[in-house]
Amino acid sequence: MSAPLLRLLLVDDHEMVRAGLKAILHGFPDIQIIGEAASGREALEMIEAIQPDVVLLDQRLPDITGVEVCLQVAALGCEPRILMLTSFLEEDAALAALEAGAAGFLLKQIGRDSLHQAVRDAHAGKMVVPAEVAATLAQGIQSRSKRQNTDARLASLSPQEAKIAELVAEGLLNKEIAARLGLSEKTVRNYLGNIFIKTGVNRRAHLASLVAARHRDK
Repeated sequence: MSAPLLRLLLVDDHEMVRAGLKAILHGFPDIQIIGEAASGREALEMIEAIQPDVVLLDQRLPDITGVEVCLQVAALGCEPRILMLTSFLEEDAALAALEAGAAGFLLKQIGRDSLHQAVRDAHAGKMVVPAEVAATLAQGIQSRSKRQNTDARLASLSPQEAKIAELVAEGLLNKEIAARLGLSEKTVRNYLGNIFIKTGVNRRAHLASLVAARHRDK
């Protein structure tokens, strides 16, 4: 039995860039391009609707940034592997992308075979970072993490956001949180997007760990 196809979503506001990526990746029989988006909000809608395995995401989009997309994806309850696309490397932007949950980032000048391998590696759970900057970025992430304080991050939440964070830590799903608080699921997702942005975490499990750490420290 053949392995299932890797389902890929392309996100870039330039049609020519998307066309180029499609032309390159259509040549690989293990990849299926299941959709395209030209903005961050369109990407979020498609990610929730079609559940891609991997997303090639432009770092600079006309409405919201690629980093904001990464943070909001976590609130949707689905976890595609996201590779950020950039025309040139900016260390701060790359760090922000990785901290927001991206599986890595690629320069748009990447070669055909390297792009294919990067998509496969991301799907396999590997971090995809250009070798020449990997050590620098690792040090940057570590130093940033040490500077962040658990109480300060959670203290930035509104009372309703704090309630939702606690319920996520209890293991409740969006639907269950909505029922508990008398909200719609969409409203819960919006709150979670804000929570992830304010706390700097990118997965429900990370948020739960943050809440648990605060309780342990009390």
